[in-house]
Amino acid sequence: LSTDYIGPFVALGRGAARAALDAEGVPPSSVYDVLLRLLDADLHVERVPDVLVSLADSAPPDDEHDAELVRAAVRRRGSSGDVRPLGPGRRRVTWEPMARPKVSAVVTTGVREDLLVKLLSSVREHTSYDQFELVVVNSGEGELELARRSLDGLEHRIVRAPGPFNYSAANNIGARAATGEYLLFLNDDVEVLTARWIERLVGQAQQPGVGKVGVKLVYPGGHVEHGGVLLGSLTEAPRTQLHLHAPETGGSEHLLELIRNSAAVGTACAMLSARLFWDLGGFDEDLVMAFNDVDLSLRVWNAGRRVVWTPEVVLTHHCRASRGDDPWPADLEQFKQRWEPLLRSGDPFFNPNLRLNPEHEIADAPPDVEQLRRSLQRSAGMPPWRPVPAPTPVARALVPARAPARS
Repeated sequence: LSTDYIGPFVALGRGAARAALDAEGVPPSSVYDVLLRLLDADLHVERVPDVLVSLADSAPPDDEHDAELVRAAVRRRGSSGDVRPLGPGRRRVTWEPMARPKVSAVVTTGVREDLLVKLLSSVREHTSYDQFELVVVNSGEGELELARRSLDGLEHRIVRAPGPFNYSAANNIGARAATGEYLLFLNDDVEVLTARWIERLVGQAQQPGVGKVGVKLVYPGGHVEHGGVLLGSLTEAPRTQLHLHAPETGGSEHLLELIRNSAAVGTACAMLSARLFWDLGGFDEDLVMAFNDVDLSLRVWNAGRRVVWTPEVVLTHHCRASRGDDPWPADLEQFKQRWEPLLRSGDPFFNPNLRLNPEHEIADAPPDVEQLRRSLQRSAGMPPWRPVPAPTPVARALVPARAPARS
């Protein structure tokens, strides 16, 4: 909905094509219209990350026409969504909650009570949602006297997490004490910056197929700390996407502006339904400190639900101020062993032709592909070719089943 990132080159099965043609009783006006009509269909989708076609420069997108197509898709869902243009080819759909379920915010703390007090102050300032409670999980030895004063007037409870600190176990303890239909996990070292933030998260979490919703996190200086999570590989740990971008830049391909699916999101601030959380078994307590949020996200996907990142909600993250520095090598090793097949195949939401750096630059062309490019440019009558190589060059031909009839 945020942008037509698939583009005009797509292959559909016969059944899917017929479903799109019959969906409205009128022919679709574009390939994008076809894709939007199939948005909520139970389809198996595969990507081909290799470069198969090269598209000539096309006319700029008709933003108003595309926005109207998105509004029609919103109406088909029976949801209340406001479609707002952001710029050429980009828009944002803001979903209002379809109901007002109770939300339980679970906050683990114990080391830095001063950070917790700042969080609670920001929650009080920016929260207008009435069906809301706070569950504070105290993993420390103190009694949180300052925090208790900050909690006055807010529906809350304080529970203890005994023993050595285990981030996963502490969050599970808090979730068991919660009474809300939705769980909102918060680190104690974040501060809310967005008004109506709970409404924005609930509206996203209620959309068909959505399992978990994460947010934009920024450092105190304003640069991006979290724009989703890239899975990495067997040799590289998962990492936050668009790290250290200045928020006003929009990020690579304007990704910082777009509500989008992501392989994973962190749980410094993330929402999912309590039922789904417990159906998945909660946080894995064997992942004591790190990668438990990525692991939970991947289990959400395995359950057939989507993980969504939204820039509509922004929090400041005093990153690791309350728990110290990563890495936790035992957690990383266990995470890699568990998800080895997926890590071998690569992040399904990141193109392997791009680098994993924050700018997502195009990877260097292998020498044999570069040589082919020069050969083609020297060939008489052949147009210049701009390769965007796959990790290993693969030749493919798209051949019709039979030649078209000649007139």
